[in-house]
Amino acid sequence: MINEKLYIENKLVDILPNSISRKLQINDFGEVANRQSNYSNTIKLPKTSNNIKLFDFLGVNGSNSRSPYKKLKCRYVVNGITLISDGYATIKATSEYFEVVVYDGIIDLSERLNGKVLSDLDYEDMNHIINSSTYLDSKNNTEGYVYAIGDFGKPFNSNTIQIDGQVPAIYVHTLFDKILKGVGVTYQGDFFTTNTDYLSEVITPKQGYEVINELPDYEEFGDGSASVVNRFKTSNTYFSLIDKNNISGSFINESPSGITATPTIENDEIVFNEKGRWQFEISINYSNQDTYLQFGVYINNKYIKEYSLNEGDSNKSISLIISVKSGDKLKFQTFGAPTYYDDFENSSNPSTIGYEKYRVNYSVTATFSLKAIVGGQLVDFKTFIGDMKQLDFIKDVMQRYGLILKPIQNQKNRYIFRQFEEILNDRVNGEDWSSKIKSLDKTTYDSGYARKNTASYKYPEEILIPTFNGSFSVNDETIEAEKSLFNSPYEMSVSNRKIQQELVYSVPLYEEKENDGVITIEPKENSYKLFRINRVDKTLTIRFFDEANTSSMVDNIPFLSLNNISLQYYLGNYYKAYQALLNNYSEVEGEALLNNLDIYNLDFFRLKYLSQTGRYYYLNDVQNKVGEVSKIKLIQTNLTTSVNSAPTQLGVFNLSMGYKNERLITITNITENSNPVYFDPEFDEPLKIKITGGFNSKVQMKNGEQIINTETEILVENMNLRVVDLGTSTDAHSESFTFKIADEGSGEYSNVEGTIQVNVREYTNTPPTARAGNDASYNIKIADDRPYYYFNLDGSISYDSTGDIISYQWLTISKPSISNAYVSNLSNDVATFVVPNEEQSGGSYTMQLKVTDEFGVTDTDVVNIQIYIDRKPIGA
Repeated sequence: MINEKLYIENKLVDILPNSISRKLQINDFGEVANRQSNYSNTIKLPKTSNNIKLFDFLGVNGSNSRSPYKKLKCRYVVNGITLISDGYATIKATSEYFEVVVYDGIIDLSERLNGKVLSDLDYEDMNHIINSSTYLDSKNNTEGYVYAIGDFGKPFNSNTIQIDGQVPAIYVHTLFDKILKGVGVTYQGDFFTTNTDYLSEVITPKQGYEVINELPDYEEFGDGSASVVNRFKTSNTYFSLIDKNNISGSFINESPSGITATPTIENDEIVFNEKGRWQFEISINYSNQDTYLQFGVYINNKYIKEYSLNEGDSNKSISLIISVKSGDKLKFQTFGAPTYYDDFENSSNPSTIGYEKYRVNYSVTATFSLKAIVGGQLVDFKTFIGDMKQLDFIKDVMQRYGLILKPIQNQKNRYIFRQFEEILNDRVNGEDWSSKIKSLDKTTYDSGYARKNTASYKYPEEILIPTFNGSFSVNDETIEAEKSLFNSPYEMSVSNRKIQQELVYSVPLYEEKENDGVITIEPKENSYKLFRINRVDKTLTIRFFDEANTSSMVDNIPFLSLNNISLQYYLGNYYKAYQALLNNYSEVEGEALLNNLDIYNLDFFRLKYLSQTGRYYYLNDVQNKVGEVSKIKLIQTNLTTSVNSAPTQLGVFNLSMGYKNERLITITNITENSNPVYFDPEFDEPLKIKITGGFNSKVQMKNGEQIINTETEILVENMNLRVVDLGTSTDAHSESFTFKIADEGSGEYSNVEGTIQVNVREYTNTPPTARAGNDASYNIKIADDRPYYYFNLDGSISYDSTGDIISYQWLTISKPSISNAYVSNLSNDVATFVVPNEEQSGGSYTMQLKVTDEFGVTDTDVVNIQIYIDRKPIGA
């Protein structure tokens, strides 16, 4: 016996027996650009007196019923199991029946966002007074906003950063959070806390804004506290808890700055009695076990900011600036929910008494101080963030990262997100549907995709080649040539300058204008741009307007970066399993025996295993009618999961060098400076290289002092690679060394090899030049009792402009015939002229220096020395 109940606007509707069927889905893998909702067939409701009354006498002469123009709240229950808890019905037509369609799933989310733009969001928690302190304080921000260095169109000095010429960028994950929470949605998924790509993305605003040279004053108004919230609860079903932290405290009654109506505390909330700007310094103390815990600030019951209180920590300090009008009320709330388990909806019997799967255990309290802000430049994001549709923003994030979502059963406005890549590779949590399959009737092979599927950004006129787009290929000769996968709303940027070797990207939000011969800088509108934050260890000087004193910003300095922003990066990382699925696309249609509990627990996030084929499948959709066999569509997944791949492209790095020269080779040389450049499907960084060949007798390769003459592995962190020309030939010659690279993701070496091409230029020898030194004269004193005098013959300034002098040879050309003087160290560049202390040593001497280079070419030079005899006695 089937007992169906349909409730519309909380009233039981009369229905015809077995008249409702539903299509259940979350995402059609034939269309990545869209996420789908569940919907029913057209249900024919009889025109009973109950139904006519429910629809305000729709169809009755004289009726002005508005029912066809409303989304009517809907609930559907079968044999006591609620299959639709938060849907809505629309009346499509009236005939002899009321023709109604019922929707549930994610459609309500998209319709909540419809028509809303980014400037509709509340940015009170991010608005701030701009000065040197707030600029520096933002440096380490990982949420909210960050002043990352860019070229925004104002005069730019690479030596000193003008704060008034910089514009804050907003974290993508902050906007995503604000958008969903702004429409009353809570969400979860490991992606949001673990994906570092997502967490490091920012966008720049669409509009510049006027900046004034004014610093604020802060006036202390008092302090207070928020009461303790203690919670411990276990349950066999998922739950969440919201508690108000009651506020107490005291504020001053008189204000020196002229605020006449000071804030008061009423009903455990702060009431602001005058328009103004206020700063809260809040210190939260808490304990947390097994809980998704947040502390929230609300104005007039509207979410302003929620702060995550993570397990393992016990306190959190926050600073919040808010703008209020007279009558606004502020309160604190604590939200707690159990830590999420992937399979909590799929327990074999979650209603078993004593089966307590979910637990929260936490305690939260807070203290705060309150200051009035008088004067200063308020950076108000609402005024310049722009008008991008919130739905377009959410869709872009989901498309780039391959995210899909589903509502949590019986949890109003609560969703779970997972990635395609994760689902398609997750065999461990797959479900065995072998016993549920009645038949597999038909297989189709048209995926709806093309041989080349593209994803695109927008580009300014300066960029002629769209290098940041991406694509993946499908190996199917029968489908169309090319199709657009999705288009991102962001425009790419260009870089025309550097600061300390770091690229600075252009975001022109200001422009020069001439009015009556006067040049002014005015705000302008530009396109939204997407960046990643790249922090570098440098020291920069900053200044606000023409402040006499400057400040230093040291280390961990954020720059706007396009690193890993290419859509090819996203497709390579987050669509690998999806692409593999499309390369062997196979959709199976069949029938399944699904009872009401199966439908209730239906989980599109888990692959289905069929022993009939020995394969895993993605459940694309289910057509269900109570009491009948369900129609299903399954997409066959690959036999193996997609894994991180080794690099797939290495290129040739060319270098030129001179005879007997030495050159350093860096990892950048063989990845970014090669042709083609290094490519890894997941954009993983190189981990190690392997020199595989090219060893020869003319050019030697070394890593540090290690000579490489056989296959050798080198970790990138230990890489000190050099090539040395051994000088065995003066002719131009080239040698090629081959290598492979292993990436950090897979740890595997590429199948392809790259090449280091060393080109040694022809050597043209020039003769060496001998320099025997300047002519000289010396006195020797006969009365001195020393036996010899020693004088240097210095040929060290001899040189060879193209090579090396390999030998020196000194020769005495002439000397007095009776002299016993001689030259020692004849083969050194500096020889010694040894002169005995005696009468016969006097006279003229000529010495010749002969130098020889490595090719046997010589040159000579002479030096003349005159020795004089001093016969005076000692002391004379």
